[in-house]
Amino acid sequence: MTAFRVSGDGFRRIPGIVRGLIGVMFTLSVSIGFAGAESHSWRVVTEILPPLQVKEQGLLAGPAIDKVRALLESTGIDAPIEVFPWARAYDLAQSRKNTLIFSMARYQSREQMFHWIGPLGQIQFSFVALADREEIQINSKEDTKQWVLGTVRNDVIHDWLNQQGFTEDEHFVIRSDLHELAELLYKGLIDGLLVNKEIIKIIAAQKGYDPDRIRAWYQPQGLSTSLYLAASLDSDMAMVEKLKAAF
Repeated sequence: MTAFRVSGDGFRRIPGIVRGLIGVMFTLSVSIGFAGAESHSWRVVTEILPPLQVKEQGLLAGPAIDKVRALLESTGIDAPIEVFPWARAYDLAQSRKNTLIFSMARYQSREQMFHWIGPLGQIQFSFVALADREEIQINSKEDTKQWVLGTVRNDVIHDWLNQQGFTEDEHFVIRSDLHELAELLYKGLIDGLLVNKEIIKIIAAQKGYDPDRIRAWYQPQGLSTSLYLAASLDSDMAMVEKLKAAF
């Protein structure tokens, strides 16, 4: 049997249709190889959540960023930290294997949905409104149903509002991140937020609003929790255990 040598002048002497088939087969093999590598590679996703993770002069910074970067280095994961609106980051962590996400509030409703690597901070939520909206008085969960709130899609507060009988459009509107919700609050397009007061004040100041206009009201019981680094459920368990041990 005569073997083909597909290099130099020999390649040019092969009939055009054969050369075309060889090219297609090579392209497919390379594409499949890259696709396989991509499906198994690690990704690390987050949102901007001051003061834990912030952007300063275009660079990511903050205590959570520093902790996660050190952990990636110590465990040999070579992946950049990617910033998305929370809803997008959350979707990636639910739909893609080998994906790390932070800073994720750890609640019972999420316990079986992720592998929990380690805590990055604590958070307490309050109902907040603008202090000059004197007509707003929020001292109980039922009081809040008189007003239109804002929440982040797929955030733990979004889940909590649904569980407590709040309904979209009647009681709350959904946006992709707290920056959008801060705009709505200060423009009077929503009445309040269920959020960490210090975080929303930082975001308000960053957007040029007066943070001292923020007033905290009622704090629902059971919403104080830890924020975690978590891994998608269908992740390499050997690496998950290595991450936990190194945290």
